[in-house]
Amino acid sequence: MNLRRSIPTISALFAIFSLASCATYTISNEKLAEQMSSAVPKEGTFTYTYVPVGVGAGGVGGAVWGAIDAIFQFKQVMNNGVRNLVVQDKNGHDARITPDQRTQIRLYRKDGDYSTFYFDTMFMKDSCWIGDRTHFFPSAIKPIPFSQVSKIEIQ
Repeated sequence: MNLRRSIPTISALFAIFSLASCATYTISNEKLAEQMSSAVPKEGTFTYTYVPVGVGAGGVGGAVWGAIDAIFQFKQVMNNGVRNLVVQDKNGHDARITPDQRTQIRLYRKDGDYSTFYFDTMFMKDSCWIGDRTHFFPSAIKPIPFSQVSKIEIQ
């Protein structure tokens, strides 16, 4: 295989996949509240798999370590229960997305500040949005009143 010829192909594929996976959608405060009010929160299990650098096929020192990937499971993780979400793409067209444990949401306040956190940790409570910045340990955002939200982005 000629490495000189394959580098442009690999670079092009990397660019396509990195651009395709970062779509940003918007949704109004009212539409999000409406869609979340019909969802049923549930307990779930969050799983995170980490393969240390230098470990894998051939492994460290010639050993095969693929079976010893570090797997962390967090039980009793609350999930907002939203399975599908109708949002708008950059052209203003409706799109249906399926949020997962990697979906992030960014709430912009009227004062220009914003909070970014995981969508599946987002809940409505007392006319406020609440959520966590991470799945690994409690890191709640300061509650954001509905009336203070100017823009919502989902990525």
